[in-house]
Amino acid sequence: GNAVVVKPSEICENMARLVSDLLPQYLDQLYLVVSREAAEMKISQRFDHILYTGNSTVGKIVMAVAAKHPTPVTLELGGKSPCYIDKDCDLAVACRSGCCKPLAGAQWWGGDPVGHLDISGPLSSDCGCRAGTVGWAVGAGDYILCDPSIQSEVVENIKATLQEFYGEDVKSSPDYERIVNKRHFKRILGLLDGQKIAHGGEADEASCFIAPTILTDVSPESKVMEEEIFGPVLPILTVKNVDEAIEFINRREKPLALYVFSNNKKV
Repeated sequence: GNAVVVKPSEICENMARLVSDLLPQYLDQLYLVVSREAAEMKISQRFDHILYTGNSTVGKIVMAVAAKHPTPVTLELGGKSPCYIDKDCDLAVACRSGCCKPLAGAQWWGGDPVGHLDISGPLSSDCGCRAGTVGWAVGAGDYILCDPSIQSEVVENIKATLQEFYGEDVKSSPDYERIVNKRHFKRILGLLDGQKIAHGGEADEASCFIAPTILTDVSPESKVMEEEIFGPVLPILTVKNVDEAIEFINRREKPLALYVFSNNKKV
């Protein structure tokens, strides 16, 4: 019986259209707001509760507006989720089921304004997710931590998985999506500046295509480690052991998720 105002992303027109078609079938008192201007006007009204999914910059704006009444707020914000690969693990399994999520798919869809996907690709039964999300999924691992001695093996295993998913020519694969617009295409390419590209890196601005890209020997201070990537780019950083990995993660902002691959139960 509650009245609901829903604001899908104006960037993803197809997704907004899908939401507009489906939600009225289940909610009686529904008011859809698509334009950013209308959303800014509506959010200043007095609501019983505001729920926002997206980046922390907009989250702060939502909180500031809600505080005027005040209105209770639930925020689901972003975070760089690490994937730790122990030397004692099945690398093929780790690189297929977990580490390829930013490049090949993810468990659920993200709604962050800095990266969106208009759904159009088929489902991948192998990884239990939709193939080709090109990194735009909130729960996907954002970077890999592993021992320097296995870094090259990790790269080769991920490359093998990508070839299995998309074939020799990923650009022509019907399962691989494109970046949502030119602005985010340029933003993602900018993250590759000065990086060591172990695989991928090809891009086509006309079609907003960026190939699955693996970066190695990444510095913790680099730009690609400052924000959520929301693109088909996977940085690999090396650590000596699990204690160093834990210390590294704890020094940074809290992640949304953590993926650990090891045969050692103590880890």
